[in-house]
Amino acid sequence: MSDRLRIQVDFTYGGRVGDRGIVYLHRRHDLNALLPDVERQLAQRGVAAVQGLSLVLWDADVDDAGNPAELEVEALLRYDVERGWYADYPWDSARWVGHRG
Repeated sequence: MSDRLRIQVDFTYGGRVGDRGIVYLHRRHDLNALLPDVERQLAQRGVAAVQGLSLVLWDADVDDAGNPAELEVEALLRYDVERGWYADYPWDSARWVGHRG
């Protein structure tokens, strides 16, 4: 695994049709502000949100066999005025990682 910053996210938040490989990280009605939980995770690590920041995004889930696991992708933090804060990643790079408990 990468030594990139690992941040827990909701992969289903704010998705739009055709946005495969994108996780939105801005507040619902403020494209300029990160979600509070994402902002907190970055602040706890002393990291500022900057364009191109390398991240490992993850969320707890279950794998295809129903076992506890984490969905994980390597992504880059992005910002633009129409989309706000988001992270993008190659759609086929998502992987299951055994549950870390």
